[in-house]
Amino acid sequence: MKVINVSVYYNKNYRKCAAGGVSERFEELLIPHERGPFEASGEEENLCKVVHRRIRDRDVYHIQPMNGADGSFSFGGSYAGTSDARFSELVGDQYGAIAIHDRKEW
Repeated sequence: MKVINVSVYYNKNYRKCAAGGVSERFEELLIPHERGPFEASGEEENLCKVVHRRIRDRDVYHIQPMNGADGSFSFGGSYAGTSDARFSELVGDQYGAIAIHDRKEW
């Protein structure tokens, strides 16, 4: 599958709060995109997806892992973004970094 890569951002003054999620273990995440410049097998631990939700008549996007634990994830305090215009195609007219939901309470 073709993917783009996005950088993980977090506040370095606070400890990471993702409880072992991908944002704590990787500096870059892979996001599927049909025109992505990189190839992925689909088994990578840092393979994630963009999730779109509609909340109160507003489009909201976040990133969450595709591999590993099933179920719902919560915000772990980190964001992801890139200057690659293909990322903007995935998140609509939203720009900048978006939240990474990779915290899982085991």
